[in-house]
Amino acid sequence: MTWLWQIGSQLRSVQASLNRIEQNTRTIMADQDTLNAIATQIETDITGENAALAQIQAGIAALEAAASSGQPLDFTAVNQAVADLGTTLGSIQQVASSVPPATP
Repeated sequence: MTWLWQIGSQLRSVQASLNRIEQNTRTIMADQDTLNAIATQIETDITGENAALAQIQAGIAALEAAASSGQPLDFTAVNQAVADLGTTLGSIQQVASSVPPATP
């Protein structure tokens, strides 16, 4: 009968190990979902940053064309693009600060 007790004890130990593995798996999956959401937000922010940079480049080209033709310079588009870039960078900084610290 001693061997039955030993098997029961071993089964309880295996069950406890399986429970820990299951809990760790749930934690990893939740962390992965968080990381996926953060990565998606970063991708969106980078797209916005690239769009703002393109607007700045187009604005500079327009200013250069106006300057070479002697027309008055209008910085409205460039100023708006710079403001948009600042907004996007602020969003990236916010996302970066929300990243949970790595745990061993």
